[in-house]
Amino acid sequence: MRAVLVDARSRAKALLFASALTSQRDRAAAVAVNASPLLAWLEAASGEEDMRVRLRALSLYHLNTQCDPPDDNPERFLAEARTLYAFMTAGRGDEAWDEGGLGRDLREKLRRLRDLGQGDS
Repeated sequence: MRAVLVDARSRAKALLFASALTSQRDRAAAVAVNASPLLAWLEAASGEEDMRVRLRALSLYHLNTQCDPPDDNPERFLAEARTLYAFMTAGRGDEAWDEGGLGRDLREKLRRLRDLGQGDS
């Protein structure tokens, strides 16, 4: 599969998210190192729409953590963003959007919660 072309605006957003993770924000190289896994995940998208959804998941997780101190751990950040991505794409039924089975696992958890809720009435 060919990587999706990530435009300059999306790359800048990846740098913004990476900057929030970076303890030495004044060091461009440190920010770029933390942005690298985020950019790779965006490039691995199945198409332009998938890349936009991935970018939205990164944005949402960034909002959730904007008050947290930087930890220089883009892999943790990316793992959490992937969980949001799985939630956002769970209804598609498209395995290309179901990275690592996260969406499938999330669908099963949501089904169990729905079943539990129906048993309460």
